[in-house]
Amino acid sequence: MGTFTGPSTQPALHYTDVSTWALGSFAGTAGAVIATAPELGRFLSALLGGGLLPPAQLAAMKTVVSAGAGTGIDYGLGIMRTDTPCGTVWGHTGSTFGHDSYMFGSADGRRTMVIDTTTDTELNAQSPGSNPIKEAMAAAVGTASLTAACTMFGEPIPAA
Repeated sequence: MGTFTGPSTQPALHYTDVSTWALGSFAGTAGAVIATAPELGRFLSALLGGGLLPPAQLAAMKTVVSAGAGTGIDYGLGIMRTDTPCGTVWGHTGSTFGHDSYMFGSADGRRTMVIDTTTDTELNAQSPGSNPIKEAMAAAVGTASLTAACTMFGEPIPAA
């Protein structure tokens, strides 16, 4: 385990190398898929573009239910629809120890975005206040996601 220090003498973030951990048993199928960011983008583009499933199956997959009022997220069969200020994107996120992935694209799969981080920013978002540095990193991922979505749709990026 390593320690990164911030401006003070107190440790800012503890680092545990998890690159050799077998995640398949812990994370189930979430840890069983290993892909690069470009591979995730190609997969999502092919899926949303109709290259992997017959139209009826893709339509069934994209039939969604709300994740809850105010979340802006709806879930289908293995895919989520998220409304951004610039347009609606389809995709999924995933987290295991030390890594997060976010892949989203336009409804037709012609535009995609993939964000990978080497920390568990998504898990930290579920327990606010637990680590200010991880919260800042999660906010940066949120900003990057919004910037990518707006760029995909040719829309201006909303002011913070």
